[in-house]
Amino acid sequence: MLDGISIRTRIAGAFAAVLLALLAALGCFTYKFVSGQLNDSLRTALEVRANDLRTVAIENPLQGRRDPAFSSFDEGFAQVIEADGSLSLDTLSHNRRHASPVLNPDELDPSAASGYFERDIPGLEGTTLLLAERADRRMVIVGASKDDQTEALRILATGLLVGSPLAILISSLAGWAIAGRALRPVAAMRERADEITLSRSGERLPLPTVKDEIHELGQTLNGMLDRIERGLQREREFVADASHELRTPLTNLIAELELAQRPGRNEAELRAAIDSTAEETERLSRLAADLLALARNDGAQLPATTETVPLAPLLRALASRFGARLGGRSLVIDCDPALRITANKGALEQAIGNCVDNALRHGGGEIRVLARRGEVSTRIEIGDHGAGFPPKFVAGAFERFSRPDSGRVAGGHGLGLAIVRAIAESHGGSATIVSDGPGATVRIELPRDDA
Repeated sequence: MLDGISIRTRIAGAFAAVLLALLAALGCFTYKFVSGQLNDSLRTALEVRANDLRTVAIENPLQGRRDPAFSSFDEGFAQVIEADGSLSLDTLSHNRRHASPVLNPDELDPSAASGYFERDIPGLEGTTLLLAERADRRMVIVGASKDDQTEALRILATGLLVGSPLAILISSLAGWAIAGRALRPVAAMRERADEITLSRSGERLPLPTVKDEIHELGQTLNGMLDRIERGLQREREFVADASHELRTPLTNLIAELELAQRPGRNEAELRAAIDSTAEETERLSRLAADLLALARNDGAQLPATTETVPLAPLLRALASRFGARLGGRSLVIDCDPALRITANKGALEQAIGNCVDNALRHGGGEIRVLARRGEVSTRIEIGDHGAGFPPKFVAGAFERFSRPDSGRVAGGHGLGLAIVRAIAESHGGSATIVSDGPGATVRIELPRDDA
């Protein structure tokens, strides 16, 4: 229902609606309060007059006739009615030709209760409020017109009915202006956001000088733009590095095929060319598989399927797979037979296998795979007794296409450890390099189910 209505209009409308409700409630309260106060004042005045009349006029009616307090009421009248119904005092006589009691005989009956009455009395404007009190056998009646009270309430109601809409209009315009000023930074950010493109990197949303919620929103959006830009930069670097890595084996492959096509090549030369082509093809296959693994696990997304994996059988199967490549080296598995973990079995096997493959290619001595259950995580460590990682390489060892400048430099394309970290993070864990012993040790930590 609010589609197409600007936030500025909604704020001004909500402000007007709330103010209307408040003014309506305040107006009703004020009207009732003033009306009650005027009515109480009028009754108090009548009670004072009745008391004066009872103490003076009843004792000496003639004195009451001459008393200025009772001989002429500009806003009311007084009557004293005797037991036989005659008037011993009547200030209404000058307003009416034939004076008579303002109450009917039933109301004047001695058994009738005293109290307040309302009458329309000829000669007095508007409705008159009467107070009748019995004094001995007489009835004392005082009255006053409610015309002034009615007029005062009418003026008050008119003021409320006229002033409230005017106040709402002025307040709504003020709310409209304030909302526009408050939303001006949002408009500026929207205009700048519309101009930001991939070709114009480094541009950010303008921030208001006042550090309010809009300032915080702008900071959050600028932070998001920073992360997006860094991610795009990483992707560009990844594509560039992947293109560079693919170029070398493809160039070698083309060169070998061209050499094999030359006339006069003997069987041994052709076989060597085929072997070299197969080696380059295998390198391309590994590189493609590694790139696919990184693409699937990038962003630390949870694997598609997980299961309860017994670690000991998985590590023994992994040792058997690498058995033919060990040569004279040994691969030692140290794992509790009852140790289990919830993970994607294929991804976990690939991560551990990459570490073992690195140890075979670049390390030396015995290769050990240790698995232990910690307080909050399951820890898997793969280490060897070789030269270890160069200190400068450790900080960026898990970056894509990262290779040490020296030491462990035999072959590879720098994606193995990047895949290990991606798989670990996709399970909510981490991958680090441990440098507290000889050789190189990679530690994979995955959260326990019961932690």
